[in-house]
Amino acid sequence: MSLKRWIPPQLSKYIALQKVRRKFPNHRIMSGSVSTEIELGQSCWINYDVHIGKSVKLGDYSYVNKGAIIASGEIGKYCSIGAYSFIGLDEHPLNHFSTSPSTYQNQSWDSFTAPPAIGHDVWIGSTAVILQGVSVGTGAVIGAGAIVTKDVPPYAIVGGNPAKIIRYRFSEKKRRALLESEWWNQPQEELARFIQKLEGEEA
Repeated sequence: MSLKRWIPPQLSKYIALQKVRRKFPNHRIMSGSVSTEIELGQSCWINYDVHIGKSVKLGDYSYVNKGAIIASGEIGKYCSIGAYSFIGLDEHPLNHFSTSPSTYQNQSWDSFTAPPAIGHDVWIGSTAVILQGVSVGTGAVIGAGAIVTKDVPPYAIVGGNPAKIIRYRFSEKKRRALLESEWWNQPQEELARFIQKLEGEEA
């Protein structure tokens, strides 16, 4: 019986990081704990000690800060994900006789029944938790430490446990105009001018 060759942990991490960087050469990736099966948009930034599962989609120009775990979900463009936040983690079944994973039948840690859907330009504060089955609207802000158990409307600011709406970032008219503009789909070379036009409109 052959013994598996031992690789020093630091070398193993380095090898994993280089593998991810080869897969996604046009991104700033600092963590090797990122699945090569994820879908990345343009110019994403993934900081140190971030864990991202293979079923995740991350949109253009989004970044994930240190220590965050994204197990599942689809995340839009221009999103800012704070340090040590948790998104779409596995959930233990409550209708099974035991909640211990060792008793599950045909259950995998990579199976997600309802990955969260996060819109564009969403800011998720540090240590926030977003559960499976949740939808977070474009432009929303999730306060640090918030636990999101239900859907968040576009451009709402939420906080607390469970997270509740504190206020909206803009008037209803401005929110509607921003959503209709779909500015996040504008080419980078035109975005500055486009945003200047939006900022100049009456709130």
